Amino acid sequence: MSKKNKSIIRFGVGASDGRVSGSYKLWTEKNEVYLLERVTGNSFKVSLHKSGNWQISFTSEFFADKNMPNKKRHIKRWTAPVNNIGNGVTLAFRIRIPESELMDLALNNTKKITWIKSPEKEHFIEIDLIFTKKNATFPEDWPLKNFLNASLLKEMILLNGDSLWIIYFYQPMNKKQIILLDQYREEGRKMIKKIDHKPKKPKLILMGKEKDNSRQFIEVAINN
Repeated sequence: MSKKNKSIIRFGVGASDGRVSGSYKLWTEKNEVYLLERVTGNSFKVSLHKSGNWQISFTSEFFADKNMPNKKRHIKRWTAPVNNIGNGVTLAFRIRIPESELMDLALNNTKKITWIKSPEKEHFIEIDLIFTKKNATFPEDWPLKNFLNASLLKEMILLNGDSLWIIYFYQPMNKKQIILLDQYREEGRKMIKKIDHKPKKPKLILMGKEKDNSRQFIEVAINN
C-alpha cells in the first residue's frame, strides 16, 4: 500500500498546567478508517468499514491474555449513517472530553501527538469525524466551518476520493451533564475496587449514540 493511500494522526487534548486527555490514533487504509483510543490502554478500536458495517471492538491485543474467543471481542455494531448532516456529508463519530477529566498522565512518545488546546473550566471539547463524498458541496471550505468557532485538525483523502475531516469545537457543560459525569465517575470507582491490579490513574470510556446515529466516546477520570 502506498503512503498516499494510508494516513495516520495521533492526537490528544492538553492544558497549560500539564494535564492531558488520553491519546488517540486514527488512520486510514484505502477507503476504511480506524480509531484506537489509548485512554484505557489500547482497549477499544473503532472500525468504520467501506461496507457500512461499523463497529466498536476490544482490540485483539487486549483480548489476547483474556483466554476468550476473538469473535466475542465486538462490543457494538451498527450500520453507517448516510448524509445525516447534509447532502454527501456524514458525521460518523464524536469524542467528547470535559476539561474536568484531564489528568497529569505519563504518556509515551508525546512528540508524535498533535495536542489540541484544552477547553475552559466547565466546558468540553468535541472532536468530530466527518465523511464527505468526493463530489459533495458545502457552503464553506470544510464541514462545520464557522459552527461554534470550530477548527479543522486534519483532512484525510481516501482512495476513492472521499474525505475524512477531523474537526473540533468547545461547548459549555450544563448542570445535567455535570451531574451525570459525577454519577459515572462514582460507578467507575465501584468497578475499580473490584479489580485486583488497579491502575494508578484510571479512566473510563463511555460509549453513546446520538439521534443522528453517530456514536461517541466520552472520557471520565475516576480519581477526579
